[in-house]
Amino acid sequence: MSDRHFFGDAPDLVLRGLRGVAAANPATAVIPSLRLLISKSHRRDRVAVIAGGGSGHEPGFAGFVGEGILSAAVPGDVFASPSAKQVRGAIAAVPSDVGTVLVVTNYTGDNLHFGLACQQARASGIDNIAMVMVTDDVAVTRSRGELVGRRALAGCIVVSKIVGAAAAAGLGFHEVVAIGEATNASLGSIAATLDHAHVPGRAGASEGHGKLPDGLCELGLGLHNEPGVFTLTPAPPSAVLVDKMLDLILDRDDPERGFYEWEAGDAMVLLVNNMGGLSVLECCAFVDESVAALAKRGITPRRVYSGSFMTTLNAPGAGITLLNVTRLAAAVRTRLPASHAAFSVQDVLALLDAPHSTLGWPATVRWDCTGHVDAMVEADGSDGDETSDGRGSLLLIASLQKTVPPETLRAAIRAACESLRDAEPDLTRWDTVLGDGDCGLTCKSGAQAVLAALDAGGDDDASSLGADGNAVRAVARVAAVVENACGGTLGAIFSIFLAALAAELRRAAMAAAAGGAPTTAVAMMTPAAAAVALDSALAALFERTRARKGGRTALDAMIAFVEAMVASGGADIGGAVETSRRAAWATKDLVPRLGRAAYVGEETVRAGGMPPDPGAMAVAAIVEGLARGLGVSK
Repeated sequence: MSDRHFFGDAPDLVLRGLRGVAAANPATAVIPSLRLLISKSHRRDRVAVIAGGGSGHEPGFAGFVGEGILSAAVPGDVFASPSAKQVRGAIAAVPSDVGTVLVVTNYTGDNLHFGLACQQARASGIDNIAMVMVTDDVAVTRSRGELVGRRALAGCIVVSKIVGAAAAAGLGFHEVVAIGEATNASLGSIAATLDHAHVPGRAGASEGHGKLPDGLCELGLGLHNEPGVFTLTPAPPSAVLVDKMLDLILDRDDPERGFYEWEAGDAMVLLVNNMGGLSVLECCAFVDESVAALAKRGITPRRVYSGSFMTTLNAPGAGITLLNVTRLAAAVRTRLPASHAAFSVQDVLALLDAPHSTLGWPATVRWDCTGHVDAMVEADGSDGDETSDGRGSLLLIASLQKTVPPETLRAAIRAACESLRDAEPDLTRWDTVLGDGDCGLTCKSGAQAVLAALDAGGDDDASSLGADGNAVRAVARVAAVVENACGGTLGAIFSIFLAALAAELRRAAMAAAAGGAPTTAVAMMTPAAAAVALDSALAALFERTRARKGGRTALDAMIAFVEAMVASGGADIGGAVETSRRAAWATKDLVPRLGRAAYVGEETVRAGGMPPDPGAMAVAAIVEGLARGLGVSK
């Protein structure tokens, strides 16, 4: 693992990377305020195809924006999903009168943020919008992935190419969706690496952050530095490794991994993905080894693609992706019997061969991009969902005033954020054991953004967060700040919970007012009312995630806190904090079932090498700080 970077401490690295892509490809343009890359030649009379995910996978997805593939790319921070606001901005930036397809990698954060944006688009009147989930990884067994499902690897770029070409050809919304889903169902991928990637700005390899010992190879890893499902010691010769990788994809009799369906004589496409740190020479040799191994199995690929498609920064690894073109064509005929009854292998290959104006797909054809985007997001990044005061997306009732003393409200928020910020080193260390190590910095970023909102204008400035004592407005504003500043799955969890909490507090106040209670009767929020609101917010969060108690996620600590608050009627905050803390630490003994930890090899779990879940520990840090700010001792 090399920990040397030209941009080792560049907070704007993602935006600068986007600007670099746009400079190299004049068919694209950057919207800096939302950190998006869009195709200049997008047409309203074509289905819009949008994809995205964490940065660090370049050229995915920005390298595939342009005529013939993606209408827009939505990058998050390194290894962290983009926000729902970014996705909404992309939908607005490349509008379509036909429909919008979101190509989404099946990682929890991407699923949550793209799913939220999709629901919000439907609520705003956009009916023809759908997500095509990509689940091509065969490494994780059916039983281990029962709740989280299969991950996405480089197959997401194959889906993007075929869907984008279908959209460019003028196919309708439902046709494009069906072709995308059929493509995903016909894919199988597996990846191997000799070491993990190093994230710019993180601690060096000398401190043990994810470096693999010499002579070891991991097989069955994801895109975010997650440990492989298999550890091969010593690292096998290339021919043995490629054979094992192909066996994992092609073994139809494996009850746990027999995902890829095929028969002798099926037309197939091979893609070898350089994960970022493999030399071009070795990647080409990996292709040769793969073609030879397929030939031994009687398979001659109809197309062979080689290069970097979905990387893991500088990881010295490679992935193999197989697309069963015969099965894809048959699936399209089944899904679209009326319009595509004759859809054939040649039709699929034509979509793969279709011209495009992107940097990332091989054999790039430069098109003269004379078109223009019909609707652009405003330079200030507004996507039409803010209130008149620009502080959040919830409509707040103006009569709610000083539900909590301002000094108490601000002290509680400040202490919670400082506690979360100070927990960053431990959160990063624990998260690095399981994958990309982004949890600590993600939480710190969100905490610092809320602290900045508190400090804007000072304690006496009415525009400062919480200065008016309005708890509804304060919680809604924190939710908006967190959505913008705190990426990844945990950011989505926090944002949804806080938005639901604000909505419940508002609903309770409106109900009291409707019942004829005077303003003074609803002016102060009671502990009991807070406990009820927390319980309702948790129920709302359950609608967006399958995580529950015992799943080894942030919700273990969150559920413990809320249940203890409800049990005491909000009277024992200190006891609830201690209950949450115990639940967070207890996650180290739980078998992971959700999130990236669910993909960790079973050997690691059985060996007891798991730290506490960093998300659960982040929740514990927040509630501990909250209690401290309220003057409550444990």
